[in-house]
Amino acid sequence: MSKYTSIRFWIKPLLILAAVAVLLGAAWVFFLGRGCGDQPAATASQGGAPPGWVTPPTETTPWLPFKKNRASEVTAAFPAGSRVVEIETGGAATVQVAVLPGGEIVVPAGTTATVYVKRPPIINAEFRPWLGGGVEGTPADVDPAIAAGVDLVRVWKLHAGPGVVASEDSVAGILSGAVSVWRNVDVRGGGGYGTAGAAGFVGVSIGIE
Repeated sequence: MSKYTSIRFWIKPLLILAAVAVLLGAAWVFFLGRGCGDQPAATASQGGAPPGWVTPPTETTPWLPFKKNRASEVTAAFPAGSRVVEIETGGAATVQVAVLPGGEIVVPAGTTATVYVKRPPIINAEFRPWLGGGVEGTPADVDPAIAAGVDLVRVWKLHAGPGVVASEDSVAGILSGAVSVWRNVDVRGGGGYGTAGAAGFVGVSIGIE
């Protein structure tokens, strides 16, 4: 039986990954989930909004498919995960704008609309925990490995920061860089030093945003 199919092979990496995930989750809640002073934490749709802009109420479709509400009617023609914004302009016709699951914005045919986008800075600080898997290479061997960490800097599409990678024979601290290939899915690589000496990691990770 291959060592890669042995439960014992994966116990240490999984325990380390679980501990790192708990620490990252606690840090994520502390840094991104708290508000200022006695104010409640802002929702994602409120964050960074300038004065004079407010968050409209949100109505979500029911969990049970046989139950219906206004959200069920408005989103019926759209794929799951879509959002439709219905705008009442005070006497004029109601306007609808839809945001598809991939982030694309669509409006009814015949409607004149323009989407204005403010580009993010090329270099920006961030706090983006990630979990991933791949292979770790050390002077002794190349083994399947799991990894976790947090990206602290974004340079255009490249995310970078510290992490931990663990395999059967090695636990190493690394500095890694990743490029997003689809939504929060990244191709990641990095290097560092650990219990088996120098270590390199190549794999796929998922960013938690």
